[in-house]
Amino acid sequence: MKPFLPLLLTLSATPLIVSAQETTPAPSATAPVARLVIEPGAQALLASSAQAYTALNGMSATFTSTIVNGDETTSTNGKLSFVRPGQARLETDTTNGVNLIVGNGTKLWQQIQAEPVSYVAADIKEGAALTAALTRLNSLINFPVANILSGKSVLNSGGTKWESVSLRDGNVVELAVRNAEVEYVVTLTFDPADTLLRKVETSRILQGKTGQGSTITRSLTFSDVVLEPQFAADAFTYTPPAGVKPYEQPAPYDKRLVAGFEPFALQSPDVDGKTHTWSEYKGKVVLLDFWATWCGPCIGELPNVLKNYETYHPKGFEIVGVSLDEDKKKLTDFIKAKDLKYVNLFDAKGWKNVDAVTYGVQGIPFTLLIGKDGKIAAVNPRGEKLEPAIKAALAG
Repeated sequence: MKPFLPLLLTLSATPLIVSAQETTPAPSATAPVARLVIEPGAQALLASSAQAYTALNGMSATFTSTIVNGDETTSTNGKLSFVRPGQARLETDTTNGVNLIVGNGTKLWQQIQAEPVSYVAADIKEGAALTAALTRLNSLINFPVANILSGKSVLNSGGTKWESVSLRDGNVVELAVRNAEVEYVVTLTFDPADTLLRKVETSRILQGKTGQGSTITRSLTFSDVVLEPQFAADAFTYTPPAGVKPYEQPAPYDKRLVAGFEPFALQSPDVDGKTHTWSEYKGKVVLLDFWATWCGPCIGELPNVLKNYETYHPKGFEIVGVSLDEDKKKLTDFIKAKDLKYVNLFDAKGWKNVDAVTYGVQGIPFTLLIGKDGKIAAVNPRGEKLEPAIKAALAG
């Protein structure tokens, strides 16, 4: 199971690990595309809508999000409410209840309807509550709808190089990019009276592909829209229901991995196809390092790892890397360029690497220091904690 990281934590912290959470970004055109052509009518409608949202102080609306992926269809309902600049509330229905993001301008809360139900609270700057609510909306449609609701342009966001922006019947703006790899079309439907957004629909077709994932259609539809509503005094505050406790982030690895526990057997082959066992490292101190060439925090930690390897390898310190890469050539080129002299296990399965699955790894970099007795001496020693842990294990 991939980890669930509450939105408040992702907004308030600089990521020190790369999570195994899967995302499906809107496609960007990798093939050459024509110069963007914007029809004047479409540009005028987008500008009029942006002006209307900029002038808007508050709004409430219900919404329905739908995803069609092959034969699978999923829908989510919810409600958005906000008063600029600092108050916002987003309720999203789930099978377990209602996920909630609510902020009053100085405090932001998120109630997570996973088992057990919990919540996160954080002090915020003015405007962060609305940002959090709209960011969650973005994730439902996989399109920067937040830009529209904030009175900003969507033409230069999301990384997509649009080919055309056209006006269609029914107060609809169509954004499109089509090339040999992908056809990606977004339609934005605006109310003819207030020019505010009523529906977003995205369609992504991978050219030449069939089956699940080849065509994905998403939609986000707003209804019961009320402009400048009067909200109850407690609409943007949160009191935890009975039994609901603060969220405790689970460890991104198997909870059995504690000091004194014997590590699981190594199963992946190395880049040369050779398998390895812990018996090869009997009497050694070993750093088991889960990483990948595409992982920024992993690469940032690498100089520290190599410095300690150079210093303590003559004294009995070894490293076994477990790469979560899928491209063998990219990995071997990196190993050669960085002159990595230690074993790197690799099975081309990414997050489904057999050792990563066995160890329950949900975020990288992740490390285990194995002592001379063959048992775990330290869990996830990195940065300034790595060298003292190595010294202690070598002395043990």
